Amino acid sequence: MLLQLMPEISEQCGNFAVASPVEVRQVSLTTTTGHRRDGVVFIGDAFSTTCPAQGDGIHREVTDVERLCSTYIPTWLETPGMGADKISAFYDDPIKVAADGHAMRSRRFLRQRNNTARQLMIS
Repeated sequence: MLLQLMPEISEQCGNFAVASPVEVRQVSLTTTTGHRRDGVVFIGDAFSTTCPAQGDGIHREVTDVERLCSTYIPTWLETPGMGADKISAFYDDPIKVAADGHAMRSRRFLRQRNNTARQLMIS
């Protein structure tokens, strides 16, 4: 059934054997609201969580930290204050937005696969 649901897995994983039945579990996904505020930045899963199955969490975390350290914090410290306008620039960063978008698209893809797997197990 795994190969039916994910035919590309054999190309990615090579020769493998399933040691136990595949378990499908619910994943809590969260998104932050009201985050564009003075002096506060949420990064990685503190900003929004995606499904851990695809491994995008660490990529998003590293991307956020890299953008903050290389681009935003140095320029933020050049002028006084840490208003929401400065903070919003980080959330609107095209590289950050792309990393977050990729993770959300992957989450939707995996959710569809999980739903299909549940339906096949029921029938």
